[in-house]
Amino acid sequence: MDKDLNEFNEYLGRLNRRLAEPLSAEEEQLLRDWVTQHPLQQNTANNDPDQLAAKGAGIYNNIDREVNSTLNLNRRPLLRLLKIAAVVAGICMLGAITYWNSHRHSSRKFAILRNDTKMPRKFVLPDGSVIWLNQQTRIRTDEYFGRNNRELYLEEGEAFVDVKQNETLPFLVKTGEVSIAVLGTSFNVKAYAATPVIKITVLTGKVRVDKNSQQLQQLNQDDELVYNTAYSSFSTHKAEARKVSGWKDGGLYLEDVPFPEFVKALQERYGVSINYPEQLQQQKIHIYILHHQPLQDVMEMIGSIYNIQYSTNGKNVTISLNGTR
Repeated sequence: MDKDLNEFNEYLGRLNRRLAEPLSAEEEQLLRDWVTQHPLQQNTANNDPDQLAAKGAGIYNNIDREVNSTLNLNRRPLLRLLKIAAVVAGICMLGAITYWNSHRHSSRKFAILRNDTKMPRKFVLPDGSVIWLNQQTRIRTDEYFGRNNRELYLEEGEAFVDVKQNETLPFLVKTGEVSIAVLGTSFNVKAYAATPVIKITVLTGKVRVDKNSQQLQQLNQDDELVYNTAYSSFSTHKAEARKVSGWKDGGLYLEDVPFPEFVKALQERYGVSINYPEQLQQQKIHIYILHHQPLQDVMEMIGSIYNIQYSTNGKNVTISLNGTR
């Protein structure tokens, strides 16, 4: 409270310097007494802005009553005092609301869902929605999730969300400057820091994609939106959402990826070392690998499509162009 009064005294000093007729000692004391007896800052952490506003709504009447009961002023000084008091009260209330908001956010508790493994992880959220996290994925929620909000923050990685419908509490997934709003649907969102691209793919239902609270696009089943964070641009197209989200069931969907990325994915999945000719560096691969599908099947499929052959020696795989060794 001492801090509040010091700040109030500083404000009075600034106010007096700006008034053509400074406040009298009686006027200053009246306002100081009012703040002492009715501190808006008191127990601020236990109030929300609506409660503070309700307190503030009675400020003018409270001051009016105290002025009439304390000072024997004529009408002109009374109006002047009330106007000044209203400004002071507004500043006090603004400070209280600012304090409450900062206190609320600083004391807010967050839960982190993460997957640092190479296998998908499944979580059931407090509202009954289900989320799968791909490898190297991190999601943040707060303690009020499922009660007064359903907001998730995808900080890194890829997630598939099967949202439980709740028309009174929309489900939001935020990642960077992009947010996805849904009522009841399932979709995939991919946003790894290593690439400047956010991909949102709808499996069922529909979602709305926003950027900084402005709608970008509404997506329906098998629609995919690709947002480029480097250029703040986006495009939409049709996609096979079942395959895109197949990773949650152990599948691997690679859509027009460079050959080195394809090789890296196979090495991680099967624990092998793969050598390939430099001529394949620019080749793009489009493939869907089922859960537990053997490497041999994958290599034979790739060989027939892209005119390559392979040989194995233990954990080493060598890829070559047909007609070369």
